[in-house]
Amino acid sequence: MRVAGLASVLALAAAPLTFSGAAWATDIPDAVTSVETQGAIRVGDSFTLVAQWAVPDHSQPGDTFTLELPPELSPMQAQFDVLSDSGAVVATANVQGGNVVVTLSDYVTQNPVNLKGQLRFNATVNESATPGTPIVIAWGTFTTTITPSEPSGIGDITQPSKFGWVNDAGTNSWSVQVPGPLTNVVVSDTPQGHQIDCSSLRGAVAVSVDGAYPTGWEPRQIDVLTCDPAGWTVALGDIEADQLVLIQGDVDVSAGITLDPADGLLHNGWSVTADQGATDGTGVSVLYGADGTGGGNPLPPAPEPTPEPTVTPTPEPTETPEPTATPTPEPTPTPEPSVTPTPEPTKTSTQEPSVTPTPEDKPSAQPTAESTTPASEAASPAGTHSPSPVAQPSTKPEKPILVRTGLAGEDGGFGPTAWIIGGAVTLAVVSGGTWVLRRRSQS
Repeated sequence: MRVAGLASVLALAAAPLTFSGAAWATDIPDAVTSVETQGAIRVGDSFTLVAQWAVPDHSQPGDTFTLELPPELSPMQAQFDVLSDSGAVVATANVQGGNVVVTLSDYVTQNPVNLKGQLRFNATVNESATPGTPIVIAWGTFTTTITPSEPSGIGDITQPSKFGWVNDAGTNSWSVQVPGPLTNVVVSDTPQGHQIDCSSLRGAVAVSVDGAYPTGWEPRQIDVLTCDPAGWTVALGDIEADQLVLIQGDVDVSAGITLDPADGLLHNGWSVTADQGATDGTGVSVLYGADGTGGGNPLPPAPEPTPEPTVTPTPEPTETPEPTATPTPEPTPTPEPSVTPTPEPTKTSTQEPSVTPTPEDKPSAQPTAESTTPASEAASPAGTHSPSPVAQPSTKPEKPILVRTGLAGEDGGFGPTAWIIGGAVTLAVVSGGTWVLRRRSQS
């Protein structure tokens, strides 16, 4: 048993927890802020109730408020919507136990502040009400008191008249009744702030007995002359005595309805002309039907943080560029005159004449007498051109040197002359050998 009980507890704990909006709905007190009536209030007749409402900010979908009605009044409409200017459903009104209960919709989630509006619906004064006895309508801590009058009935059926009534669709219809006897009867209708559905125009006729209101109605042919948004005109022809002819037309709700701003009611003019004369008047009726208006506002956006002021940086002063120094062009150097080098004189190699040695027969025991001919001349062979010697700068001898002649010196050795002759001979021999070698190498 304990195990089973524990299992049940665990199963409940594991089950997902779900909550509906209705489970947490709240009945909002004092939501109705005012109540007023429109139209004559008579026992057995209907009139219009208009109530203003407002609910706290952040009310939730499914929250309700109620307008309670006393038992002497009965709402004519069972349900109607409360719409915003854009057509969104703000709330829905339902009649429950003779009271009007308004339930907020999801609209309030997106528009949670400044929620308010208006309810408009019809109520009938029940036969249980006593003419002249006040009826109290309580709303919150306030009350509205109405006092019904005697029933009006159809009125005098001996004169043309017009009245409004509620049709099977729960909307307004108008009836013009014309009693006989009359001839060449024409009836016109001029609605104000609304239009008549031309397809709904119809006629009926009944017989009145002893001036009482007829009960058995039969269709009556009518000749519709004109019908447009401005109204209609119908020809009835002749109406016999004791007959009562009705012309009926329904209000075109789709064309829009504007109530008279002075009393909040529908007004409709009429006229009847006949051979016997003309009469006209204006019919007044409450607007049958119910509606509501309302709305709210979304939450204002979160304020944006105040941005830090943007500090405009002080612009850095623009540096004046240093003037660009134009470089002084370097003077073009004057080229040094090209010095043509003095060509070195081509040194002509002086070919030493080849000296053909003269064969000596036998050396003479006696030295050859010293010749006074210069050695160069003596060495030049006959017929050989001796190149001109390069001129040597002349130096003025300070004092002529006298050469001693003779082979022997004072000391008994060879004297200068002998040495000169020997050198010349040696030079001649060497030059001749050199010349021979050159010739051979050239050949």
